Amino acid sequence: LVFLDTKPDLDQPTIIQYADRAPGGKSHFRVGDSFHLIDLVYASLMSSDNLATKALARATGLTMEEFVAKMNQKAESLGLTSTKFADATGLDAGNVSTALDCAKLITEALKDSLISKITTAPNYTIRSLIRRKKIVLLNTDRLVHYRSEIVGGKTGFIRKSGYCLVTCAQNSTGKKLAFVVLGSPSNRTRFRDMQRLMDWTFSKYNL
Repeated sequence: LVFLDTKPDLDQPTIIQYADRAPGGKSHFRVGDSFHLIDLVYASLMSSDNLATKALARATGLTMEEFVAKMNQKAESLGLTSTKFADATGLDAGNVSTALDCAKLITEALKDSLISKITTAPNYTIRSLIRRKKIVLLNTDRLVHYRSEIVGGKTGFIRKSGYCLVTCAQNSTGKKLAFVVLGSPSNRTRFRDMQRLMDWTFSKYNL
């Protein structure tokens, strides 16, 4: 949301830099390669590519400290009273939030049609502007591959917080609901528990 607030030209190419490297997870990108900004947005939201996230923050022209400050300003403006950001990727254990704040945040984020489109796409193909190598991005949210109710979601993991998942789904009447699973012990169980939450809620409540 903070990146998109800067009104970037998403067709603008950017070169991956050494400073964009991140310690957590695997990246589809390497230093010296060039991609359109829209490709990095897909990689960040769909496949949780932390290098792509850092490159997007850098592309705004803000320092990382300024970017994180704007993230915290955004959180305050959205009423996320228990949320504090320490870095742009979520890898820093100093990032804290609650299930309620996560639900509020995804509800707000999915008002943006681009975020909604990206987070529900099962896969997306991009191509390096230098090497012309084709890269297929896969959505880390397994539910979008077989649950038609999903209208957006995001996975997350660091050791301290466990496996997390925030999902927004739409029931048969068109009502959209936010679901949050935090601290799951494995990648598999977060999706299992999320489906149980969704199925139980849709069967018990005529919302």
